[in-house]
Amino acid sequence: MAVRNEASLTSEPISALLRYPTLEAHRRIARRLRGAGFYGFRLPHMGIFLYSGPDGVSPGTLVRRTGVSKQAMHQFLKSLERSGYLVRTRSTADRRRRHLYMTERGRAAWQAVDDVLCDLEAEWAAALGAERFAELKQSLWDLRELSLPQR
Repeated sequence: MAVRNEASLTSEPISALLRYPTLEAHRRIARRLRGAGFYGFRLPHMGIFLYSGPDGVSPGTLVRRTGVSKQAMHQFLKSLERSGYLVRTRSTADRRRRHLYMTERGRAAWQAVDDVLCDLEAEWAAALGAERFAELKQSLWDLRELSLPQR
């Protein structure tokens, strides 16, 4: 078993360090959405609206992206539908499958989320310097690839 080197940069595990920027992003997104009148949008919904947004994907794809259970995803999607952010439609190719589409309100909320994330990345790039930020982003991408479930 590996032992954490207390003399290293920090004694906090990287998983804890990664959480801080995520929490800051969530706080800013929540503040922006509330300020823009997007009520009914809660923290658990964030995973659905990250990536490229939920437009045209199936609920199963969102389950894989977010790592939540099918039951939890069903509840999240019902809530977003009731709030007017999403609609679910049956696939024309396979009537058993459903696809999700953002409403005009959903697209506006997704754009607000994307704006916050772009602003935050620019802020972090300025703080770290463009080269260090690019290296950080590439390293995180590499870790993402290592962390994806094997297909």
